[in-house]
This record gives sequence, C-alpha cells and structure tokens, in this order.
Amino acid sequence: MRNTNRTFKETILVAVLLFVFMSFLTTLLVNYFTDKEIEIRLTTITKKVETTFDTFFKTQEEAKLFYYLQLSSDKELIRIMRVAKSGTEKDLVRARAELFRYLWGFYQYLKQNKYVDQFHFVLPNNKSFLRFHQPDIYGDDLSKIRKTFVKANTEKKPQFGFELGVLASSMGFVFPLLSPEGEHLGAFEVSVGTYDIIEKIKQITPSAKVYMLIRDELVLKKVYEPFRQYFLQVPGLNGWRLEVPGRDITLLKQEDLNLLARVAKTTKLNQELATGKNFTLYTKVRGTPYEVTTIAFKEFNGDKVAAILIYINTSKQIETIEEARKVYLMVGYFFNLLASILVYLILVSRKKLLESHRELEAITSSLGGAVVVYDAYGKVFFVNKSATEILGYSKEEIMDSVFHDLVHYHTSDLEHCPIYRAVLSGEKYDAEDSFIRKDGTLVSVYVSLRPLFLDNKRVGGILNFYDIGDWKKKEEEVFQMAITDYLTGLYNRRYLETILKSAEDKANNRDITFSVIIIDIDNFKKINDTYGHNMGDKVLVAIADVLRNTLRISDIPARWGGEEFLVFLEQTNHDGAMALAERIRKGVEKTEVNGIKVTVSLGVAQHKKGDSYMETIERADMALYDAKKSGKNRVVLAQ
Repeated sequence: MRNTNRTFKETILVAVLLFVFMSFLTTLLVNYFTDKEIEIRLTTITKKVETTFDTFFKTQEEAKLFYYLQLSSDKELIRIMRVAKSGTEKDLVRARAELFRYLWGFYQYLKQNKYVDQFHFVLPNNKSFLRFHQPDIYGDDLSKIRKTFVKANTEKKPQFGFELGVLASSMGFVFPLLSPEGEHLGAFEVSVGTYDIIEKIKQITPSAKVYMLIRDELVLKKVYEPFRQYFLQVPGLNGWRLEVPGRDITLLKQEDLNLLARVAKTTKLNQELATGKNFTLYTKVRGTPYEVTTIAFKEFNGDKVAAILIYINTSKQIETIEEARKVYLMVGYFFNLLASILVYLILVSRKKLLESHRELEAITSSLGGAVVVYDAYGKVFFVNKSATEILGYSKEEIMDSVFHDLVHYHTSDLEHCPIYRAVLSGEKYDAEDSFIRKDGTLVSVYVSLRPLFLDNKRVGGILNFYDIGDWKKKEEEVFQMAITDYLTGLYNRRYLETILKSAEDKANNRDITFSVIIIDIDNFKKINDTYGHNMGDKVLVAIADVLRNTLRISDIPARWGGEEFLVFLEQTNHDGAMALAERIRKGVEKTEVNGIKVTVSLGVAQHKKGDSYMETIERADMALYDAKKSGKNRVVLAQ
C-alpha cells in the first residue's frame, strides 16, 4: 500500500512537472508568434505610410519642376527681378509691388490646386524680396536660417528638402533664377506647407489624426517670435512642439492635444522620437486602440531630425490579435498533453495580414512649357509660343491641323496614336515621346495630356510638353562613362562581360560561334619601374590605338585589367582569329612610345559548344601563358 501511494504521488509529480513544462513551452511559443504577428503588422503600417509620403513628395518634386520651367522662362519676371537686384531702394519697393501684382493670380492658382503654401522670392544676397504667403515681411537676411536659399544661390542648382523657416515648416522646393543670358537674379521657393501634407494624408485615410512636431530647440532658433505662438508645447512630449496646421488655431481641438499627451505618457513615444527613425507603436487610450506611426524628416543639411509627422489611426486589428493570444493560451493549456496537436493548432492559427496599398495618382497637371489645345477630334485650336519655338512651325501652320499628322506621324498611324486615342477617350496620358520638327529633325519631349471638359462634357484635351533633348544627351553620356575605360577609351570589363554572356547563349543554343583574343603587354612592369607610371599609361593608350586601327567594325576590344586587353570576335573561327591576332602583334611591334619599343603576347581561343564564356577566356589565357613562356611577342592558339 505504501509503495502504491508512493507511485501515485510520483505519477502526480511527473504529471504536474510535465504540465508546468508544457505550459511554459506553450506560453513561450504563443507569445513569440503573437508578438511577431504584431511586429509584422506594425512594420507593414510603417512601410505603407512611408510609401505614401515617398509617392507624394516625388509627385510634388515633378510638379514643382514644371513650375520652375515656366517661371524661369518668363521675361516679365526676369525683368522685375533684374530691377530688384541692381536698383535703388525706391526701385526695390516698386519692383516688389510689380511682382506681387504680376504673380498674385498664379500664386492663388497654385495654392488652391497644387498643394503650394509658400511662394517666396529671394535676392542673390539671400535677403527676402517677397513672400506671397506673408507679403508684409521682407528684407530679412536668411543666410543663417534658410540653407536651401543659400545653396541654391551659391550652386545655381535646385534644392529640395524639409526645412523650418522663420514662419512655418515646409517641404521646400527652391530654384535658382537665371536670365536667358545666365545672369544670376536670385532664387524662388514653391513649397508644400505642413497643412497641405496633413490634408493629403487625411484624404487618403479620413479617420487618421495627423500632427506635425518640431524640435523645441529649432523653433527657438529659427522661428520669429510673433509666430512661435503657432508651435504649442504638449505635456508629456519632451523637447517637441506641435505646429498648428495652417497657423489656424481653430483647426486644433483640445481633445486632440489631450489624446497626443496621453499617447506620449502611455508609450515609448519620446524614446522612439529621439532615435530619428520611422516606426509604429500600438497603445490603448481609455479603451480605444491606436496605431501610432511616425515619419521622420531631417533638416535640409541632413545633420539631425528636424520634424516628425505623427500619424494616429484607430484600429482593432491588433486588439483582435491580442484577444487571439488569450484564446491560443487557453487552447494550448488544455491540449498540453497532446503536443503534436498543440503545435499544429499554434502553427495553423497564425493569420497573415492582408495589406492593400492605395496608389497615389501623379500630380503633373501644369501649364508650363509648350501647350497645345485640341478639340474633341484632335484638331488644334490653341498653341502657345513655346510650342512653335520647339517645333519650328508658325502658329498659323499648327492651328486647325491634326497635330498627329503634323509632328507625330512617324510613330504610328492616327488611329493607333496614344495621344490621339487619349484625346478621343478623355483619358490622361503622360510619357516620353518624340516629335518631328519642321526641318525634319526629331526632338525628344515629355508630354502630359489632360482632358478638357465644359459643362461635364468632354470637348478636347490640353497637351503640355517640353524639350528633354539635353537630358537625353546627359543620360547617354552617363551610360558611355559606365561602359568605357577612362584611360584608353575602350570598353571596360563589365560591359564586355555582358556582350560575352549574350554570345555564349547564342553559341550554345544556335551554333553561332565566336572567338576571343587576350593580349598582355610584354615587360610592362619593367616599363613602369624604369620610366614611371605616366609612361605606362601612354603605352596602354598606344596599344588601344593599335586595336582601334586594326580591328573590324564588328570586333569589340576592351581593357580587361591592368596591362591586359580582351577582344571579342563575333562569328569568327580560330583561323580568322589567329590572322587578326597576328596583325595586332605586328601593329604593336611597329609602334614606338617616346622611343620605347613595345611588344605584346597574344592567346587565341574559339568557343567550344557547351562551354561558358569564362571557360573560353581561360583557354585563351593558357595560350597567352604559353606565348609568354616561349619567348613573348607571339601568338598562340588554345587547344
């Protein structure tokens, strides 16, 4: 009986210990997977908000470039700013008034339709000339406050970035203002204000509560005293101030401030803000769940975080996940003795969050550059001067014509022309394209077509385009730099490897053979050691010249590395390759560089079907080794 009782007690103890162990394991697994699911949810939210902002600001950057193109070519604006730059104080006052009258309507258009809050002109000495958004404040020196203006005036290049000004914060788009003759007349700003950013987010997510926070030290350093009243201190937020949207205190409710204060007290918001990173937190305030996402903005100079956008949105998804945690634990404890079922239940209970990303529509509508207005059938009834200058046609030649038949007939027939089809369907169209000038030459353009409606009826379209030929040339220059060896002017190794990979595929799949010649300069180290590296560079250039003068048009030479060159010979067998290699050897042998005789050794290999291009090069390299070993200044064919 005593042994029976002992066995019973031991069994109970084992059962209890097993239950404790399995319960611990269950708790560990459930907490791990639930926390991971919450982490994935919060990370997804952060990425979605980041994407929203990136798309919005990219769209704004493109739109502001249109305004820049329009204003930088405005002759009246150039005239006024030239007077402001060099005139007397009396001239300055008159010029300010003229500019205000001249561009006031344009500013109202931007403000109402294009997410523009600040329209600001600055003289070359970085003194404010005219703030359309605050015209009574001017003449102040912005050198130490607005680095975007300083850099735009100094480098004569556009500057984009977040910046806290003397009145408010904004996403600044600052452009240098130059006359057609290149005279520097100052700079101007077309910026997206805090209020516009907040309103855009609210359009995407109407239930969101959005706040802009600015570091307290930056407000005290930059913002003029009368305007600091629009930067409120919030209890619980250490070192930050809340910027009043649009400087309209009525837009900010006390309950919003209280909510933000409670969020700061119930989460690690202050600690996360100090890191300057984007993040999302989850919390509950008086029983209501919130997901708090912050997007960090850095000052234009990138030194430190200047502002944080707080995005607070109520959600029950994480609350649902937390409720599921309790259920999983209860189910897990109940089935602790059935370990396999427990693991199965935990694994299959995990849910994947489905996230949808709303695409932001590009905001590129602008009347800058060349403008052509169509009727509903594609005939032109308005054209501006910029269009006639780009195309070389007179206004009379373009008016009443079918624009496609005049300048776009080279791409397709009228029925399949994407621009004409967009006009007929009333759809938007944005693309890079090309038009034919009157003299027959092609001009690369970026086109933006928008439908034109009257009384809700489609009556035509507005085509806005500008010449991007210079941009295309720069793209080609950058491409050439990327594939060319800077010293010899031959192709570089990276580019030739792409050619060889394509040739390998053709040779192995379609029996289109090729050969390679690898070339090494004899005694090159001795030349460098005796005459210096400058002489070595001259020898490399001389060898490159021999290759260019000897090879066929279809042959592709490249600098392979150091003193080695590689030549790709398309559709050439080993006999043809050997003959060409011998001509190269003789050509180099006849060449002198500052009185120095130069020779090369060459290895030749024809591609074998099934080999990679690197295996073909390795065979040629072995042949080169044999050429060196057998006396140099010779050509050897690979086995």
